[in-house]
Amino acid sequence: MFALLCYIILGLIAAFIIAVIIGVAKQTPEQRAKVYEDYLQKKAQKAKEKEEELKRRRRYYMSKQYEKDHSDRVRNWLLSRL
Repeated sequence: MFALLCYIILGLIAAFIIAVIIGVAKQTPEQRAKVYEDYLQKKAQKAKEKEEELKRRRRYYMSKQYEKDHSDRVRNWLLSRL
């Protein structure tokens, strides 16, 4: 009984994989190009957001506010050790 259940599950997984392969094969080259273009745009957007975050952090670390925050953290750490 358990073996039959395993075979059914494996059959469903195989059917799903075959359906995905057939679905991709039925796509026209234009559709595949569109999907790939969307993927590249999303990847570029994520890279741009990451770069903006790095710039924001860099500006903060170069600012006077960071120096003040850092000195406060060091002072508090030293006081906590007394």
